Amino acid sequence: MSIRFYILVIVIIFSIRIEGKPPGSGKIASRINYLLNVTKVEKKYEQALEISIFSNPILSPYKSDLVAFINKYFSFQSLRPDIIEIYQDLFTLSDINGLIKFYSS
Repeated sequence: MSIRFYILVIVIIFSIRIEGKPPGSGKIASRINYLLNVTKVEKKYEQALEISIFSNPILSPYKSDLVAFINKYFSFQSLRPDIIEIYQDLFTLSDINGLIKFYSS
């Protein structure tokens, strides 16, 4: 085989990006999920949305449309994976465990 073939193979091997989660990311994701449950973030999120929609008289004619839109695109369940990803980028497993310990007491 020619040297060009070997160079091509080497270039291809080194140019392939290996995607995947770092070790332990499943555990940290489950701990973040638990933290979100302990802090009752979903309930607080829904309360904040309710207050912002129902306390504004200008929005009263559009309340049902707004609620349907928010439930479809901005529900906490649809945002949860993004929130978990943000927490994973900002905190270590040790940090998350410390937050769980703090908010559980």
